[in-house]
Amino acid sequence: MAVVEAYAERFTATELRAVSEFFSSPAGSRLLAEQSGLSEAIGAAMESLVDENLERFVAAVDEGIAREFDGSAAEAAR
Repeated sequence: MAVVEAYAERFTATELRAVSEFFSSPAGSRLLAEQSGLSEAIGAAMESLVDENLERFVAAVDEGIAREFDGSAAEAAR
Protein backbone atom coordinates (compact mmCIF):
# COMPACT_ATOMS: atom_id res chain seq x y z
CA MET A 1 0.00 0.00 0.00
CA ALA A 2 2.97 2.35 0.38
CA VAL A 3 3.06 2.87 -3.39
CA VAL A 4 -0.63 3.78 -3.52
CA GLU A 5 -0.19 6.18 -0.59
CA ALA A 6 2.82 7.81 -2.27
CA TYR A 7 0.76 8.57 -5.37
CA ALA A 8 -2.29 9.63 -3.33
CA GLU A 9 -0.20 12.12 -1.34
CA ARG A 10 1.11 13.77 -4.50
CA PHE A 11 -1.72 13.62 -7.04
CA THR A 12 -5.46 14.12 -7.10
CA ALA A 13 -7.75 11.42 -8.47
CA THR A 14 -8.34 13.60 -11.53
CA GLU A 15 -4.59 13.90 -12.15
CA LEU A 16 -4.08 10.17 -11.76
CA ARG A 17 -6.85 9.47 -14.28
CA ALA A 18 -5.15 11.87 -16.72
CA VAL A 19 -1.80 10.13 -16.19
CA SER A 20 -3.45 6.76 -16.77
CA GLU A 21 -5.07 8.04 -19.97
CA PHE A 22 -1.72 9.34 -21.16
CA PHE A 23 0.06 6.04 -20.57
CA SER A 24 -2.77 4.29 -22.43
CA SER A 25 -2.21 6.55 -25.45
CA PRO A 26 0.27 5.75 -28.25
CA ALA A 27 2.69 8.42 -26.96
CA GLY A 28 2.44 7.15 -23.38
CA SER A 29 2.93 3.56 -24.49
CA ARG A 30 6.00 4.61 -26.46
CA LEU A 31 7.40 6.46 -23.45
CA LEU A 32 6.96 3.35 -21.29
CA ALA A 33 8.61 1.19 -23.94
CA GLU A 34 11.59 3.56 -24.23
CA GLN A 35 11.96 4.29 -20.50
CA SER A 36 14.76 1.79 -19.88
CA GLY A 37 16.84 3.04 -22.81
CA LEU A 38 16.17 6.65 -21.83
CA SER A 39 17.30 5.97 -18.28
CA GLU A 40 20.53 4.42 -19.52
CA ALA A 41 21.24 7.31 -21.90
CA ILE A 42 20.48 9.94 -19.26
CA GLY A 43 22.59 8.09 -16.69
CA ALA A 44 25.52 7.98 -19.09
CA ALA A 45 25.14 11.69 -19.86
CA MET A 46 25.02 12.55 -16.16
CA GLU A 47 28.06 10.39 -15.45
CA SER A 48 29.93 12.22 -18.19
CA LEU A 49 28.94 15.61 -16.73
CA VAL A 50 30.09 14.55 -13.27
CA ASP A 51 33.40 13.26 -14.65
CA GLU A 52 33.96 16.52 -16.57
CA ASN A 53 33.17 18.75 -13.58
CA LEU A 54 34.25 16.78 -10.52
CA GLU A 55 37.64 18.43 -10.10
CA ARG A 56 36.10 21.89 -10.36
CA PHE A 57 33.37 20.96 -7.86
CA VAL A 58 35.85 19.54 -5.35
CA ALA A 59 38.05 22.64 -5.69
CA ALA A 60 35.06 24.92 -5.07
CA VAL A 61 34.07 22.93 -2.00
CA ASP A 62 37.64 23.00 -0.72
CA GLU A 63 37.80 26.78 -1.25
CA GLY A 64 34.53 27.27 0.61
CA ILE A 65 35.70 25.13 3.51
CA ALA A 66 39.03 26.98 3.60
CA ARG A 67 37.26 30.37 3.64
CA GLU A 68 34.96 29.22 6.42
CA PHE A 69 37.84 27.83 8.43
CA ASP A 70 40.04 30.89 7.88
CA GLY A 71 37.17 33.18 8.88
CA SER A 72 36.53 31.18 12.04
CA ALA A 73 40.21 31.22 12.92
CA ALA A 74 40.39 34.99 12.43
CA GLU A 75 37.33 35.53 14.64
CA ALA A 76 38.78 33.28 17.36
CA ALA A 77 42.02 35.29 17.34
CA ARG A 78 40.14 38.52 18.10
